[in-house]
Amino acid sequence: MTSSTTFTFTNRSEMSGEYTFQFTPTQGEIIFSHEWSLRCYNVWGKYTGSGTEGNIHLPYDIQLKVKNMWGKQNFGRLYIEAKAITPNSITVKYWIKCYHPGEWYNGLTYSGKLTCATGGGPETETLRTYSTNIFEDANLETRFPLESWIWVQASDGVTQGGTRDCFIRDESGKEIVISLKESSDAPGYYRGAFYITSGPTNAILVRIHLDEFGKADLRCDVNGDDVFSHWVISAVSELPGPQIETTRTYVDFTYIEEAAIFPAEATCYVLAAGPYSGNTGGTRDLRVVADSGDVIHVTLTEETFFNFKGSFLVTNGSTNDELNR
Repeated sequence: MTSSTTFTFTNRSEMSGEYTFQFTPTQGEIIFSHEWSLRCYNVWGKYTGSGTEGNIHLPYDIQLKVKNMWGKQNFGRLYIEAKAITPNSITVKYWIKCYHPGEWYNGLTYSGKLTCATGGGPETETLRTYSTNIFEDANLETRFPLESWIWVQASDGVTQGGTRDCFIRDESGKEIVISLKESSDAPGYYRGAFYITSGPTNAILVRIHLDEFGKADLRCDVNGDDVFSHWVISAVSELPGPQIETTRTYVDFTYIEEAAIFPAEATCYVLAAGPYSGNTGGTRDLRVVADSGDVIHVTLTEETFFNFKGSFLVTNGSTNDELNR
């Protein structure tokens, strides 16, 4: 099933809109195609630009380049994102960010035709990227600074066991493959990471080259049906959010229920994570200091990618560093 809408803008200060595409429920993967044309003006006269692209998976962004007899200029960047998805609809947000608004006259003519196509069976597989290795919605991200790690999670909600390959391809066609390992804490969720860099691509070190504002397409087939879920990330000049080290405490070894207060003779389970750029594996040292000044050192062991776990006993008895008490 396909349907289209056209966004038209005539004023530089009002270049945004939303639209809801309706379709038959459980139609599977949602793919877009896009055509755009722009006529704008500055002190050098009239500039024009246009472009067409298919097989688009949201989120999506592209640089809008315009030209005249004097040369080319970058007018701005178009962004298209999914704002809300239901079984029979998707609402998209569509907007343009002008790079140097003071250099362009306010009047312009812009047309962007966006076509939505659905088909196949129900889409149950998901593929997402995160700014840290704490796989929560608050850390969901699609834009990352160069020289940073990107954490990946894939699942279909059913399949368990083994590992899965995630293919990452840049705009030039170069590709690396990372292995996603099933999380011991969340069976059926496959996780891993790769690194984006302005340096050369290195498949062994799971590093892929991207230019600033460059994009990479991720795809993964969790259930082995040869239907791949897709996700697109892009490189930006600024950090979208802090990539921080975190230490959290939990009530038991499932690492589900967090807690900050523990009764005497209870075990405190610790999860430490952060954007480490060194080698994976090994251990980390956790220093625990009581109000009394007593100190113990707990060895945390990496169980999943950049997630280090350990535990110690909270007691009203004597402190014992060797016994983690």
